[in-house]
Amino acid sequence: MLVRHGRVVGELDGPPTGPWGTHIGSCEIYQADLEPGDTVLFYTDGITDHRGGRESFGTDRLIDLVGRYASDALPVARIVRNLIRAVIDHYGGELRDDATVLMVQWSAHNQLRPRRRHR
Repeated sequence: MLVRHGRVVGELDGPPTGPWGTHIGSCEIYQADLEPGDTVLFYTDGITDHRGGRESFGTDRLIDLVGRYASDALPVARIVRNLIRAVIDHYGGELRDDATVLMVQWSAHNQLRPRRRHR
């Protein structure tokens, strides 16, 4: 999921794959154009889908929450904590699948700059 300027602007293209390192066969590489300040949210299906009697958390709910937290300009760490808490609360504290969230932000002040050579 791509977050830009405090709102979810879309999902990154590419089909879901198995966990890194366990995929047998070829692996496709996908690219996306990112801008300084962009945030990318990676998540497993354990966040959105539920194996049990409760209603699934769902992608729409995830997009809504990420958008609300991002528009409040919360730090990435706080957004992730809030998302995990919302998922755990939604499922009544009983997760029946992995529920993993990774959020990465391209911080404009951490851009790589050419090094000066010292003589």
